[in-house]
Amino acid sequence: MLVFAGTAAIVIDQMTGAVTHPGVALTSGWSCWPWCTPWDISGAHLNPAVTLGFVAAGRFRATRRGRYIVAQFAGAGRGECARVRSLPDNLTSARRFPRGASQSFVLGIVLTWF
Repeated sequence: MLVFAGTAAIVIDQMTGAVTHPGVALTSGWSCWPWCTPWDISGAHLNPAVTLGFVAAGRFRATRRGRYIVAQFAGAGRGECARVRSLPDNLTSARRFPRGASQSFVLGIVLTWF
């Protein structure tokens, strides 16, 4: 949901200018809210950086991190595939956004690290 909603908001803003930068930020934040609210159930493991942070802090078992990280990458990939299929190509955004799975994967790793 986070990847789909966040990137879709960026693309729609590039196409129409109607979403604006604060709108993109709010879309990303609100898409995370349902998973962060029931903290005792979800643990708010939204991306590998969160999971690795919990492991480093000793609040999550290291033996479980691999499954969580694989699931997070799979979910992000499915969200991006859904976004790509649901929104048309935009000529102006093609120069500003990664093209292809390998560029998107590397960008995802870099942004998660930040």
